[in-house]
Amino acid sequence: MTPTILWFRRDLRLQDHTALTAAIARGGPVIAVFICDAQVESLGAAPKWRLGLGIEALQSALEAKGNRLILRRGSAFEELKALVAETGAQDCLLATCL
Repeated sequence: MTPTILWFRRDLRLQDHTALTAAIARGGPVIAVFICDAQVESLGAAPKWRLGLGIEALQSALEAKGNRLILRRGSAFEELKALVAETGAQDCLLATCL
């Protein structure tokens, strides 16, 4: 089975998560990633602080399930392209709040 990249962007939870459910259903490993891109960098101090807390909580939740969160910085497109090349992933799902 090939890996699926799950890009956590704004929805930093594991419960009742449509994209996570879809990634797991594909049957291969799920590679969880958060990318600190230009949009994140443009946030003010308080939103960045809250985001940091959310990322820490997500990382702890993933570790409790035997997975980990990959953190990247830069252009989301370039970082996702690099992850696909590094992992051989066939799918990339975006986790956002709808």
